[in-house]
Amino acid sequence: MTYTDAVTVRRGGLTFDLVHAKGETDDGTICYVREHKLLLPGDLFLWVTPNCGNPQKAQRYPRGWVHLAALAAPDDAGVHRVRAEVFSARAAGELSLMAKGIFAWAAAESRKRS
Repeated sequence: MTYTDAVTVRRGGLTFDLVHAKGETDDGTICYVREHKLLLPGDLFLWVTPNCGNPQKAQRYPRGWVHLAALAAPDDAGVHRVRAEVFSARAAGELSLMAKGIFAWAAAESRKRS
């Protein structure tokens, strides 16, 4: 099966939500089985941490992960503290005024929730 961002498959009375994800490689898939509230992250999650690469590669996608964590746990002050830090650093490094403003706004929103 090939898909771009996400696809939902029903088999045997179960619903499998397949979502494209980036981890050590760009072609990962996360599966969520709704009926069992079961997340199958594959190798995107190792032990207790996201798989953000290996020593031969740079850290990958921390902004996307922290943003997803904030969506998954909107009331978690700890997640929002980290999100504010990550997006503040991104805003500081941007040359585009529009991007700088967007990341600064996202950081401020998370600071309010932390």
